[in-house]
Amino acid sequence: MSLISNVVRRGRHYYFRCRVPAQLTKLLGRRELNRSLRTADPVVARRRAARLAIVTHQLWAALQLEISNEQIKLLVREWLSAALDRDELHRTKADFAADFAAHNDMPRSEAASYLIGSDAEGEFPWRQQALKDADWQEARPIANALIRDHALSLSEDSDAYRQLCLKLARAMAEYHITCVQRSLNDWAYNPLGPAGALPPLSSTGPKFTGKPLGEVAASFLDEKIRVERPDYSREKKLRRALQLFADWVGKETPVDAIDRRRLGEFRSALTKIPARHEKRFPSMPLSRVIEEATAASLSPIDVQTANTHLAIVSSMFDWCETGGLVRENPARGVRVTSGGEINTYEPFKPVHLEKIFRSPVFTGCKSKGRVFELGSYQLRNWKYWLPLMGLFTGARIEELCQLHATDVAEIDGVWCFMLTDEGGRSIKTDAGKRIVPVHPELARLGFLDLVRHRQTSGAAMFLPEGPSPVKGDWGHYPSRWFGTLLLRTLGAEEKGHRKLVFHSFRHTMKDAMREAEIEERTQDRLLGHANSHPGERYGKGLKPPQLFSAIKRVKFPVDLSHLAPWRPPSRE
Repeated sequence: MSLISNVVRRGRHYYFRCRVPAQLTKLLGRRELNRSLRTADPVVARRRAARLAIVTHQLWAALQLEISNEQIKLLVREWLSAALDRDELHRTKADFAADFAAHNDMPRSEAASYLIGSDAEGEFPWRQQALKDADWQEARPIANALIRDHALSLSEDSDAYRQLCLKLARAMAEYHITCVQRSLNDWAYNPLGPAGALPPLSSTGPKFTGKPLGEVAASFLDEKIRVERPDYSREKKLRRALQLFADWVGKETPVDAIDRRRLGEFRSALTKIPARHEKRFPSMPLSRVIEEATAASLSPIDVQTANTHLAIVSSMFDWCETGGLVRENPARGVRVTSGGEINTYEPFKPVHLEKIFRSPVFTGCKSKGRVFELGSYQLRNWKYWLPLMGLFTGARIEELCQLHATDVAEIDGVWCFMLTDEGGRSIKTDAGKRIVPVHPELARLGFLDLVRHRQTSGAAMFLPEGPSPVKGDWGHYPSRWFGTLLLRTLGAEEKGHRKLVFHSFRHTMKDAMREAEIEERTQDRLLGHANSHPGERYGKGLKPPQLFSAIKRVKFPVDLSHLAPWRPPSRE
């Protein structure tokens, strides 16, 4: 059996051996690492060595991530010294100035000096302005070349990388000053100084006094949680978006130094970051994550998720603007655009609905634990009712899973779902607090008998046998289970290609209401969408009988006549 290259055998036992990168040998004081794997079994040795290989790779990355301020100064000094030497060589050799010299009847060295000085004098003003604006983008190619030539693994989203670029931008401006002085026959000017070091960057560099981004993001999140009390899912989205942005820009970056260009870079990065990158590439900088994901052709997060991140960052800058931390919100209007709608979920087609509601879950399965296999067992738990409720209400899965037994009630003679945020429940938006009449077809399936049975039995939750919430997220497990149902009934290719999930019931309901020619405002009221019409702010809105007259006209492209109405269990 062949082993990986890092494994060597000495006597009866195996050892892990790995070469230390050349740029780290001085730091570690050795050229290679050796460690006993404490086994004579080649299979065990290979497994342990593979784990050690991952650990050492992470160690090299961590050791090479940052460089000291002194190293940055040496790199910049090296570049500026080489650039000035090339300038002197050009002035002496002057081959490139031959045509200009001949045309103006002057020595080539004089022509070279004139051309170099003219170019430098023209470039210097905008380079000086770039320094004032903290615009160091022009220094990126030089910084990347230095990092490559010195075999450094310096992350582009690290503070050290930005310091290197800022100092290089200053050195580039100093280089052009020197070129102008030399063209005026002043060869005494030396930007490197007598000690061979650049003047302090702070003397002419940009000055920002704002709070660090990390501190601002933490304050914003703390206030958001205290005031809005978001549910677990929303809080997780807030934390993730702010963490991504802070990782990309740098936690120590002054918040008033973040401009629109930096937001544009973040937007571009979001279109390349793969889903679940924290698990796939733990402890890896985002720039490296993007490189690895691009090399492996991994699919990036979808447009909706990217725009959710950008919206959260924009709301943070709105908060900063009202608090006087920034002049204006640089993230306003920054979003990822695509050829289609932002929400990429699709409605179910008739063939999809037919396959779902003719699966063993609804027609008869093996047992309560083997719901995907055909059998005679009639399943009537939450796995049976949740898809039907989703189809006939268009409600979100979290809204249905957190229903209390008393949340289905008769109002003005109409049985309705009451979707509310009372009693610790969560609703996505204010418009989501609504009532939705029970569809006649759902009533035909025995749903109202089920409601009465739940209420008389004293059940607290409407789906008492349903799964418990995961960290406050009621829809976590049910949505995963429904995804499995779709895989079993539709197949992975159809499910993935069509982007079908439980939320697709919501789109199916929307299409069905359009087919029934229901007024747009009534559709919004039933689905819990915000309506911008000013009249909606007055009065109590549509009453249950009006909503019921609309929803009973909704027809779905699926035949459910094969489903027998539910009956309460016999008391005998």
